[in-house]
Amino acid sequence: MVGGHARRAAEVLGLPYTTVRDWRRRFVARATMLTLGAVRACVALGAPAPRLPAAPVAAVLGALSSAWRAARRRFPAVGRLWRFANGLVGGHLLTTNMHPPWSSA
Repeated sequence: MVGGHARRAAEVLGLPYTTVRDWRRRFVARATMLTLGAVRACVALGAPAPRLPAAPVAAVLGALSSAWRAARRRFPAVGRLWRFANGLVGGHLLTTNMHPPWSSA
């Protein structure tokens, strides 16, 4: 059913289905690296490492959400989750070339 969700998202956003599909593929392919970076951000912001589900996409979403909440506790002016997550990876969350400020090792 993933394709159905991507098609609906593409319609709502007014974008080609292939664009949304490619965004999702890149996000899934980077899920482990993104999770690692978000968990590191949690700890750096003074929050404990979150307990995360095993599914990669659910894990990265949970980790990003935890890091965002930790950032908001420390810095109340932090914006919305999407802006925070995109900023965490240097503004390239869904782009083809992403070089986050942390090592994947």
